[in-house]
Amino acid sequence: MLVQVTRAGRGRHRLRIWCDEGAGPRQVSTDSSRSYTASEVAREVLRVLDSLTPPPEDERPPLVEVLVDRAGLNLPVDEWAARDPEALVPGVLGVEFPLVVHCPELLRRNGRFTAQWRSRWSRLDSGKTFVVSDSMDRDTIYSRLVNQLDTVRVCVDVPPGPRDGIVQTCLALGIPVVVWDRSRDGASHTVRHMAQVAIRELPDGVRDYRAGAKASPPDFPGRPVLAWADADRTVPRLHLTEPQESA
Repeated sequence: MLVQVTRAGRGRHRLRIWCDEGAGPRQVSTDSSRSYTASEVAREVLRVLDSLTPPPEDERPPLVEVLVDRAGLNLPVDEWAARDPEALVPGVLGVEFPLVVHCPELLRRNGRFTAQWRSRWSRLDSGKTFVVSDSMDRDTIYSRLVNQLDTVRVCVDVPPGPRDGIVQTCLALGIPVVVWDRSRDGASHTVRHMAQVAIRELPDGVRDYRAGAKASPPDFPGRPVLAWADADRTVPRLHLTEPQESA
């Protein structure tokens, strides 16, 4: 499932949803002008997910890919819950489903890195991980990454101040997998934990971590974000400032 979330005023968001069952994205939402609260977004996403019929041999939950602009990379969509008083379960999106973010705005910002993004993605199973520490600035990271095509994952473990710019630099360079912790309390338990997870397993890894954080916050104190840019799938052409029908 692909879910485009854009801000629509304080505490409200616009929403468009596609499902991709192997033949490309199929739009299933029709009203792009209505705005939703976080809880309403969760209810609508779960409503669509409940309507899907997965293959009987596939027991895995579907991947939920949240399409955002650069200002929305830290939206806590994985923490949004349906909060339906009549429901028996809370319906927390990132606990029930592997939820990742994708920012086409940054990926398309510099076309010269598109081929590198595809090359990096093709190396996903053999590529290297690069860990960004406090001692690195954006120019250093750019210089290190621009020609290291075997780097497919970047783990960003820096304070919130410089973190967002570093994350955006990595995404604009075509790094397909970027992990960071949007929490604000010291060194990142999330980044250290996720650096040990195989790259292909990261979507399920972040879901497991979020479920652990829900059950036992002291043992899982982080708030993981996983940016995941799959070069083998088609993403609809988005109008991020004013939702319209995809071209």
